[in-house]
Amino acid sequence: MSDDLPMPSPDADADSGTSGARKRAPRPKGNPFTRLLGAYFHEGAFGYLGFLCIGLALDLLALPPGPLPFLILIADVPFLVILFFQDGKRWKRWAWMYGMLHFGFALRWLGEIHPVQVVGAAMVLGPVYLLLGAAIRWAVRARAPFVLAVGTAVVAEEFVRTFWMGGMPWPSRSLSFASGIPFDLGLSWLLPAASWFGAYAFSFLAGMTSAVVYTGLRLPDQLPEEGSRRRLLLAALQPVGVLLVLLGLAASGHAYLQSGQSEKPETEAALVAIQADIPQSLKHGKEGDTKEMFDRHLSLSATAVRTLGAKKVLAILWPETMVPYPFLGSALAHRFPDFWEGQVGVLRRLKDDVPEAQHLPWLLGVIHKFERPGQSHWNLWVDEAYGTHDSLFLLDPSKGPDMDEPMPMPPPAGESPPWEIARHDKTKLVPGGEYTPLGEVIPPLRWFRNFVSVIPELDPGAEDQAPFEIQDGDRTIKMGTIICFEIAFPARCRAWRRSGAQVLLNAANYGWFGETGFRWQVAGLARLRAAELGVTVVMAGNTGPTAFYGPRGETYGRFRDPAEPEDRAAGPIETTHRRGYAYAPLRVDREGMTLYTQWGDWPWLLPVLVVLLAGILRRNKRSQIEGASG
Repeated sequence: MSDDLPMPSPDADADSGTSGARKRAPRPKGNPFTRLLGAYFHEGAFGYLGFLCIGLALDLLALPPGPLPFLILIADVPFLVILFFQDGKRWKRWAWMYGMLHFGFALRWLGEIHPVQVVGAAMVLGPVYLLLGAAIRWAVRARAPFVLAVGTAVVAEEFVRTFWMGGMPWPSRSLSFASGIPFDLGLSWLLPAASWFGAYAFSFLAGMTSAVVYTGLRLPDQLPEEGSRRRLLLAALQPVGVLLVLLGLAASGHAYLQSGQSEKPETEAALVAIQADIPQSLKHGKEGDTKEMFDRHLSLSATAVRTLGAKKVLAILWPETMVPYPFLGSALAHRFPDFWEGQVGVLRRLKDDVPEAQHLPWLLGVIHKFERPGQSHWNLWVDEAYGTHDSLFLLDPSKGPDMDEPMPMPPPAGESPPWEIARHDKTKLVPGGEYTPLGEVIPPLRWFRNFVSVIPELDPGAEDQAPFEIQDGDRTIKMGTIICFEIAFPARCRAWRRSGAQVLLNAANYGWFGETGFRWQVAGLARLRAAELGVTVVMAGNTGPTAFYGPRGETYGRFRDPAEPEDRAAGPIETTHRRGYAYAPLRVDREGMTLYTQWGDWPWLLPVLVVLLAGILRRNKRSQIEGASG
């Protein structure tokens, strides 16, 4: 084992790894760009570069759709090496580069929208790894338990990233535990443990096992040292203990979720999720293209109802923004009669084209435009004049007008048309895609966002929306809506569960990202949310994935392509860029809430406090000893 791979030294200086005064090298000459490049040309640079490449390789193999998800258990080892390589003299620049490339590779599917999106995400998220490195090095200098400190710092890094990105924690280590790919070597069976401590439990485990492996890299050099075997054994027992606890939690999680199974674990009728495979070029095309988009969804809905039978259908779900005509608030409906006619036309088509389903609940992804107080404009699509929600409407077509009936008048201000039963608005918006952070303060930021994104500026919905209520025989099924990337926000999903939702509907337009590994990652998020909350998650993706995930994170449901003779399983690969519909009953088999639903992420403050307290106490003790000896 090379001597260039030292164990972390508690005596290492914060920046150079040497005790005492730090000698600064002369600042290189030239402009900032050349100085930045020059910082990566130095003695030992190839060593840093090698560890960086190993880390990227581990990420590619471990994160979905990587073929070896179990490698996530050692994926942080190269980063730990970089922190202490050559006594950590240049750890900051290489930790920043590590973070940049890590997120650039993990989020490379953003390039399907615009290459600048990948660069921007890497630039914004890269510094988070600087904070991670600083936290680990502080714990080492403070003589806190190294293995516990790394696991805790990893969880804290994901928390910080969540805050940094406005709540979006993607990508994260826990995705490898929910990859769902064949031959995942058993990691997915741990999913029920998420019902106790959430997805962060898996990230905590991955951080600790990486710390143990890093510790073991210096085993030959450490054995002769007095007491080193005992320290190494104690360090190794920590993650082993955590692993045993997680195995126990997984087994008890299965039993815990199973204990809430009712006599009728599934709905009598099947929810139908339409996937019309609409490319973005058609979705944002001219009027004829938008008509084709609507007709395709309507035709598939009619085929599904007539094939399955109207009595066997619980509800019909369309993905996000698949109705090409906006639904207007009552005040705007009076101001823009043409758009009001388009809104009424949607209901008329539902009744006329699928008369068998006119009494069924329809869940349609639609843009909702509303009036902001004191503002008006002749153009409905001026962002500053009118608000825009990304919404899912619950509609009853039977209460809408027939084709031969006269056009109804818009409802009075503040009221909804009789066919609009309820509406859910997206609350968690993607920074840089659906809204511009600090855009009102710094106008050029909004111009740049508009340059890289064709999505209009959206308004967040209210946090306290009530679940949809849909009847299944004598039972009432309560459903919450997580639109598109809201599935990456654990807190939003928990809020729906706490409000009584038994099912989460992920209505989404994932057509932006092509046939990339993104689909495996978003499917992993769905499995994590289902297992965390003990609910069914229904994914309705425009181009896939369209699938059902039961309360233990299990995949189920069938997908029917009318052009094929047989149905296929619904899943990330099976449904990608196919035209058809997925159908399955809803598994509503848990009356109470899981412990994670009740606790949330608060228990993770405990290991953070333990590490901080241990570090502070040991630093104080060391200072007292040094003071006494001096």
